[in-house]
Amino acid sequence: MFIDCHLSYPARLLSRGFTLVELCVVLAVLGILASLAMPAMQQLVRNNQVSTLSNDLLAALRQARAQALASGVPVRVVPQGGDDWQRGWQVNADGVALLEYAASGEIRIEPLAGAEGEIRFLPRGTLASGQAGFRVWSPADPDSGRVIAISLSGHAAVTPCAESPAGCPSAEAPHG
Repeated sequence: MFIDCHLSYPARLLSRGFTLVELCVVLAVLGILASLAMPAMQQLVRNNQVSTLSNDLLAALRQARAQALASGVPVRVVPQGGDDWQRGWQVNADGVALLEYAASGEIRIEPLAGAEGEIRFLPRGTLASGQAGFRVWSPADPDSGRVIAISLSGHAAVTPCAESPAGCPSAEAPHG
């Protein structure tokens, strides 16, 4: 018995694949869709970076307060490398580093009143000085920033800068 392996002419036309023009049109449409989605993706990445850095700083402040309460000694959160919070921070008690965090990237950390030099928690968990706080933001989108407020009792909380009395920075605001 002889089986013809060759497809008939109409069947070959149906299984011939895509033409170069069809592939170029599909690629052009995908390129346009990707260019439309890119700004939203960049915004999402910036918001994630601001949120992550805010939460890391908040966690360090809460750990310092808890350590002060547990150990009965003052615990400090100090900026790395002098007075520049932008480089990161360190939690220490009695001169011993308990936690270090090296900040990086384009996200800014701006100390607000009371947080210029260091944050010091007393053994009762309260702040050694008045209220303090930080503003964490991206120069590309200052309105998406967050404010970390530390009350005199030592409790720290994060709020969007648009909802905070400290407000959002301007795009030209210096970082510190």
